[in-house]
Amino acid sequence: MERSHESEIFILLWLVNITVGFLYTEDADLAKQLFQTWKLENGKEYNGVNEEQKRFDVFYDNIKTINKYNKMYQPQTTFALNKFADMSPSEFHRKILMSDRKPPTFENDRYIKGEKGFYLPDSFDWVPKNVVTSVKNQGAAGSCWAFSTIENIEGQWALSGQPLVNLSVEQVVDCDGFEDVTRKNADCGVFGGWPYLAYQYIMKT
Repeated sequence: MERSHESEIFILLWLVNITVGFLYTEDADLAKQLFQTWKLENGKEYNGVNEEQKRFDVFYDNIKTINKYNKMYQPQTTFALNKFADMSPSEFHRKILMSDRKPPTFENDRYIKGEKGFYLPDSFDWVPKNVVTSVKNQGAAGSCWAFSTIENIEGQWALSGQPLVNLSVEQVVDCDGFEDVTRKNADCGVFGGWPYLAYQYIMKT
């Protein structure tokens, strides 16, 4: 009966925190209960007690970071737990983000030059214009180059007056093998690639 009462208090506190500004509990015991729920929701399993404790410590640090940013930036932006919440920033950068690469350079006539004196608003959102498709999840594959290429084409297609449609990222990932011998760049499926090469592939397909 006592455990049930504690669970009810935990759920209530968690809901209250969300209601008053999406702040997660920083009480260590309640955070451990939240961690167990998060593990179930994300299918997380760890190799032993030491690894689980290590992951909880990272999770707990991330909760504090999320709360800090929510206090700083709400209501403009809301930060929340996701499937990466047991990874430290350095680990996330190493395992998920791409490594730093030198961008290719081109002749000056290939760059778009902005008009002088052109007014830019403080902010602009394409979503209400119905020219942006839904958010995609590339998982752990190194296919950001293909997603960015295809989603740009989707938007350009819609801006030209055509229906907004989802185009196939998989087709580009699986079939584009274009390479730039001069700059030693190539499109290599889930192992990485370059949007400028993907555009060339699409134009010639």
